[in-house]
Amino acid sequence: VEGTAQKVIDEVACAADALTTSSYVDINHWVRELAMRVALRVLADIPEDHADERPFAHEFERALSFFGLPLPVQMLRGPGTPYADMQMARAALDRMILAEVERRRVAGELGGGVLGMLLSCTDEAGEPLPGDTLRDHLATVLFAGHDTTTATMSFLVHELGRTPHARDELLAEIDDVLGGDPPRPEHLDGKALPVLERTINETLRRFPPAWHGPRHTVRDVELDGVLVPKGTDVHYSSWATHHLPEYYTDPVAFRPDRFLPGGEVDQLPKGAYVPFGGGSRMCLGKRFAQYEIRAITIALCQRVVLDLDPARPLRLSVAPTIGPKDGLPVFVRPRGRPSQAQAA
Repeated sequence: VEGTAQKVIDEVACAADALTTSSYVDINHWVRELAMRVALRVLADIPEDHADERPFAHEFERALSFFGLPLPVQMLRGPGTPYADMQMARAALDRMILAEVERRRVAGELGGGVLGMLLSCTDEAGEPLPGDTLRDHLATVLFAGHDTTTATMSFLVHELGRTPHARDELLAEIDDVLGGDPPRPEHLDGKALPVLERTINETLRRFPPAWHGPRHTVRDVELDGVLVPKGTDVHYSSWATHHLPEYYTDPVAFRPDRFLPGGEVDQLPKGAYVPFGGGSRMCLGKRFAQYEIRAITIALCQRVVLDLDPARPLRLSVAPTIGPKDGLPVFVRPRGRPSQAQAA
């Protein structure tokens, strides 16, 4: 992940520069397009001039949109249904991924990104990973580095828009540390900008994109006085846990300082803060998503101020991840960059 940081920074900066010419934008849609480009360039190593770049993005969104439909609609089967359309999109994605895998293997150029790493891997017998396995892994990391990043960035913009003091504190830190210069990879490590890190963590507490998750019991276990037998499927909800008043003071308030060293969150028991899940099944895309969110937040804060549209209050969608329903339109105000002297 550290090795991809500069590519992420460059891709984000290009998109953020273009945003400064706008006055009103759906930030959810803007981040979604950016996250897809980053995923394709950095994770799949598919360049902008690749013949399948636009079709791949289209089919990925087409397949993913199925899971945002109401559950009764998802259950419909037969020709012409959303399920059939999703299956066609999935088949198209499979063909493009497998064709790219075959092209690289024939050319002897495995390429970069996660796909390149997967192509260089072998199984226990020393054989290359089969195409369907490569497809499954790549689709997983593309989803993990795309949909959840989009939701988190949208909610971060929303919370900063309604919490001016938190936004001012974040802007001040970015100005002080970077002085108007673009970030370097070391600025995305989670330590260089502690206010930024607290802001992201509190956003993930309030709106964990993967708001629920499945687990499977490997032994009999008692949960809150209820015996759960071995082999039982169990779902947990990070959103519900993150809003328990016995763990979080005023849980619906946006308070990044909860995450100050020695503060409220440091006193929590294990499992009370799980935006990426926990245990051996923690989100595979966690580190990459964190780097990407830091890069996007810095780029936006250095260039613009995003104000909420009071005529478009936040509405939530909860499938497949929690996100803003019908987008998140914001007003865009250009922001002057501080000089090094001002930062000092």
